[in-house]
Amino acid sequence: LAIANAERRYNAQNSKYASLDDLISSGDLQMDRKTRGPYSYSVELNDGTFVAKAPAAMTPQGAPANLSVDDQMRVFHD
Repeated sequence: LAIANAERRYNAQNSKYASLDDLISSGDLQMDRKTRGPYSYSVELNDGTFVAKAPAAMTPQGAPANLSVDDQMRVFHD
C-alpha cells in the first residue's frame, strides 16, 4: 500500500506514474531495499495505470504467494 500511495502522490505532481526506482529516487517512497522477507517488490506500468507487485520467492506458511495493488487501490492475493 505504501508503494500505491507513493504512485498516487507522484502522479498528482507529475501527471504520470513512475518506476519503483524513480519513486525511491524522487523521495516519494522511503524504501531501503526492494525486498522484505520472502517478498520482492516491483511496479508494472501500463498505459496510465500501475500494478505494484510483491511475489514471494518461497511462500510463507499461511501467507499469500503473490500480493499486488493497482491504481484503483484494489488489493489482490493468491
